Amino acid sequence: MPGPAVSQFLIRAERLFFAAALVASPFRLRAVLAHRPVGTIYGDYTDFLFFISDGCVLLLLTAWGLRLVVEKRAPDVSPKSLTFVLLAFTVIAGLSSIVSVDRALSLYHFLRLASMLGFFVWVVDSHIRPARLAWPVATMVGIQALVGIQQFLSGVDASLQPLGEYELDPAWPGVSIVSAGGERWLRAYGLSDHPNILGGLLAFGTILLFLHGIRSTGFEASILSGAYLGGLIAMAVTFSRSAWLAFMVAQVFMAGVLVASRQFGLLKRQAALLALGAAALLPIVGSHPALFSVRLGGSNAFQEVPQEVQSLGERALLNVAANEMFVKSPILGVGLGASPQALAIHRATLSTHYQPPHNALLAAAAETGIFGAAVYALLLGLPWLYFIARQEASVAGVGVYALLLAATLIGFFDYYTWLLAPGRFWQYLIWGLAAVQIARPSEAADE
Repeated sequence: MPGPAVSQFLIRAERLFFAAALVASPFRLRAVLAHRPVGTIYGDYTDFLFFISDGCVLLLLTAWGLRLVVEKRAPDVSPKSLTFVLLAFTVIAGLSSIVSVDRALSLYHFLRLASMLGFFVWVVDSHIRPARLAWPVATMVGIQALVGIQQFLSGVDASLQPLGEYELDPAWPGVSIVSAGGERWLRAYGLSDHPNILGGLLAFGTILLFLHGIRSTGFEASILSGAYLGGLIAMAVTFSRSAWLAFMVAQVFMAGVLVASRQFGLLKRQAALLALGAAALLPIVGSHPALFSVRLGGSNAFQEVPQEVQSLGERALLNVAANEMFVKSPILGVGLGASPQALAIHRATLSTHYQPPHNALLAAAAETGIFGAAVYALLLGLPWLYFIARQEASVAGVGVYALLLAATLIGFFDYYTWLLAPGRFWQYLIWGLAAVQIARPSEAADE
């Protein structure tokens, strides 16, 4: 087979594996490579896991590597500044394994970060734009929305355990619920590991679908807008406050840029889609106002509802403990991915489950030390320097930065963009989209 034909075949394979990875990204379906129980710490923090999305990414990277060989070229890594910072962060994170409280675990997470670095470079080299994500994201959002909404309305799981779904009952301890008026309501898990994770990924997905909706018309736009509405309802019933906030702030950001750049036609489309979303949410919110009020602190919920008090209290406690660990191990940290075990050593009588702090930057500081935290902070901030310098106003560009803003906000309140496979996948994808936007802004304007 001639070289160009092989290259085209591999490109199609890469796109197929990429689409599969997007669809599979929320799924908790995985193989346990090594079961490593450590006291009462949740097994997912210590086990070696291989998710279905991991397999898709590895197949993608394999096909891409073969294509680079066939094409006899090195990958495009522009902008080099962002790629270099991400490479430096990966190296620093790997060095933390030297002093880690669980060296094997830190090396495992280093390998995962290395694969994500490769994924980031593939996104950059392949010039991936938001428009290419529309249908895979719509599929992902549609699947998770159907399952998640059914879980909330029925109050139990959807009997999809072969796909990785938890067995769920709001009466069981450990199941995430919202409590109001003495009733326990199941939060939507979908096929993910936790409602907060599902909520965050639905926030990313609905922002992408929203972006497509304000830029397109016709049958395709109608189908994708339907997926957007389903995702919005499902995100609502995850009751993830960080996901809600991320979506809303992203919308305010997009509206602000559209106003500043005088793109009033697109602003009207944005307002219409937001109004349509509000109408879709009205039945579910109107029929369960107390549940949404509780999650927003109504009726003194943050002081009187045990689940909300515990949720906020454990976050504050974990963040304080993580800061104390950072002060004790400021150079290389306690080891990449090892903060739950380090916390068990540091606070043997902690009155909550051992887990990373609910702040990605603080988790980076505790696990990889001051240099890792500094480079991670640079990763979060560097794209915005380009945004300010170039006064980005293209619709695709604004959408990418809205995604970046959403991921950063979620990282302020949760750790899954730092530690867990679904969050890492989307964080690195969004960084990759930002890198493509920075390197080729004129292409985005014509997209």
